Amino acid sequence: MEFVIDVYLIFLILFFSIKKKFHMIVNIFNYFVLAFLLSSYFSIIGVNLGAFKIEGDMKLEILFRLYELIFEPLICIGYLNLFCSVKSKLKKIVLSVFVFFIFWAAEFLFVQLGVITFINWNYQKTLISLFGILLTTYFCQQWFRSILKKEGIQT
Repeated sequence: MEFVIDVYLIFLILFFSIKKKFHMIVNIFNYFVLAFLLSSYFSIIGVNLGAFKIEGDMKLEILFRLYELIFEPLICIGYLNLFCSVKSKLKKIVLSVFVFFIFWAAEFLFVQLGVITFINWNYQKTLISLFGILLTTYFCQQWFRSILKKEGIQT
């Protein structure tokens, strides 16, 4: 478990040291949208549908909530920044595959470490759901950027 926390800290340092394409206001907006969508998604899937359960240990619960509210939104924000700055379609495809591999690997790690247990759920459904969340966030970001441009803020 300490390994996962170390990975979180390394990722946070990398995220905040890399130059972003979008304005800070757009990245903050993206974070709020992603935090809302991801926490709603995990609540609906976990609590309402009972598709997975988090084991009873409080440390594991905290670890999963850190993933849900910090790690995953920051990966998505980094992905959106890189996706819009890359020009080649091949590089965009490779970047998308890499990001979805990170999501799959994180979820696989949580299942193997016993943090979550799937009940009538699998990895493919999660990846499809995350694709929908990323797409929704992208459209919200474009809408927000158009509002900022109308207000005279260059993003």
